[in-house]
Amino acid sequence: MTQEEAEFMGYLKGEGCFRMQIRTQRAIKLGWKDARLYCVYVSIAQRDDDGEILKWAKQRYGGSLVHCKGNRPEMTNQKPHYVWMLTSAKTISPLLDQFLESRLPSKKREQAELLKKVCDIKLNRVRKTKGYGYFTEEEKQFQEFAYNKLKELKKYKVQ
Repeated sequence: MTQEEAEFMGYLKGEGCFRMQIRTQRAIKLGWKDARLYCVYVSIAQRDDDGEILKWAKQRYGGSLVHCKGNRPEMTNQKPHYVWMLTSAKTISPLLDQFLESRLPSKKREQAELLKKVCDIKLNRVRKTKGYGYFTEEEKQFQEFAYNKLKELKKYKVQ
């Protein structure tokens, strides 16, 4: 890992967001019986004037970078900002490998470990028609567990 990548991992520990989302409509379109597709995400949002690091992240790790102008009337306190996001197991997995190499303590470590296991399941699943694979019952159960555990880990705990 380069010095820049190591510094970025520290930044990701402080500012990053690891999450999963259930996408039922997409799963239905794919013809999945249980209609629950678990999507994985890593993202960072930063003020407009701190966007350079997210531009670097997009160049180094890929993903998307969106500039939000902050002009939505229903969000009166929203300022212009950038959002960098990775949305596929293929791009998230190598990033999490680097993240988990770090020895510094972080409450996001357990989140990263869960997300990494979900990414591994997605990357190693049996491929069927159109490149979409079907998960075993055990893989589905783990994704459901990981989804709920991530929600729990994100809750603020007063110490």
